[in-house]
Amino acid sequence: MADLNEPGAKATTNAIPGKADSFILFLGGNFHFTRGFGMKYLVLFLAGFSLWAPSALAQFRTLINLSGRVLDAENNAPLANVNVFLSQTLLGCATNTNGEFVLNGVPLGTHDLIVSCIGYETQRSQARFVVANNRVFEFRLKPRVLQAPAVEVVASRPVEWQKRLKEFETFFLGTSPNAGKTKISNPEVLDFKPGQSQNEFIAAAADFLKIENRALGYRIYYLLEAFGLNDEVLKYTGNTRFEELTPKSDKERRGWETNRRNTYLGSLRHFLAALTAQTVDKEGFLVYRMQEMEENIYAADRETVNSASLFSPGELPFERNLHFLDVLQVVYAKEMEEQEYILWRLNYDKSALNMTSQKRHESTRPQAQTSWMTMNKTSVIIDTSGYIYDPLAVTVFGYWAWLGVADMLPYEYSPSN
Repeated sequence: MADLNEPGAKATTNAIPGKADSFILFLGGNFHFTRGFGMKYLVLFLAGFSLWAPSALAQFRTLINLSGRVLDAENNAPLANVNVFLSQTLLGCATNTNGEFVLNGVPLGTHDLIVSCIGYETQRSQARFVVANNRVFEFRLKPRVLQAPAVEVVASRPVEWQKRLKEFETFFLGTSPNAGKTKISNPEVLDFKPGQSQNEFIAAAADFLKIENRALGYRIYYLLEAFGLNDEVLKYTGNTRFEELTPKSDKERRGWETNRRNTYLGSLRHFLAALTAQTVDKEGFLVYRMQEMEENIYAADRETVNSASLFSPGELPFERNLHFLDVLQVVYAKEMEEQEYILWRLNYDKSALNMTSQKRHESTRPQAQTSWMTMNKTSVIIDTSGYIYDPLAVTVFGYWAWLGVADMLPYEYSPSN
């Protein structure tokens, strides 16, 4: 494979999985979410991308341009109207009649590049750019037989489908205040199938889910790869492209700015950005180390951590290596838990079923937003904006695990904007 960090480098992405140059191009990068319900705490397992979308703070980084063509793998014909985008960003376009695309203003670092078209297999490539040279790609998509059912209008769907849709929206979008103003505008592309138990089901989508987030001012195109829910665990995978909505008034625009900032503050991304800047205390975070995830995680023995010991320098100036042992407890002291989170925690905390009335009443009192974090690998690369390059290496619990798609911010968001 050509070196993508050489001038004029060209990548042909019809490589065999596992044979790609792992330093340059990784096939199969996407967003994976797992939340456990059967524990004392909620858990979010991140694979492919952080729920709180990373900000590369592009205004402080070198930008490059990506261009190329998309062809039919069988006859080499150019493919028009193919979606080409960087997952979790505002950067995306459709190919022209010659199958050509251009993405301008891509910051150096690691990105998930998605190429998707109805009737063809989606290609996902995790590309790492460390040298300020423009890149040229050539994608060859393989045709696939569409097995999705014919799309029906929502009103004609059976009662069971309507019930599953409401459940899907609850678990997928979340139950935060932002979720109350977020709607899937094309639910008819969804199809639900029962699982092995009464409360288990899986979901599939025939096209991108189009999501209108009027709380944050974004339109989200979500390419759902898989979704499964049972009594214990929620799992879904997919890739996301953002678009800015046009505000109806100056008041709405100001509201979006406020909501975006409030969503950022206290998030995993905010914490990691503060960690690398060594401003954890100033930003309102308290960090502790625990030996293990005990049953009563709020009262477990813990010790204060020197935040500077949790990371070391990375390859690029804006990268760091995150590494720690045991469990980190992160308390965001500037904000209390929302009632929606408390209700969620009590509903899906099985130990709450055995609580006395007094104990349950005490559990409804808001506490400072508290999350937990463990490492699945020895270390993982993060950047100074809070982006985790390989979130497979990290599992988070508690408050951070509660937030849903309605609480996602795009790559480009920065609280300083």
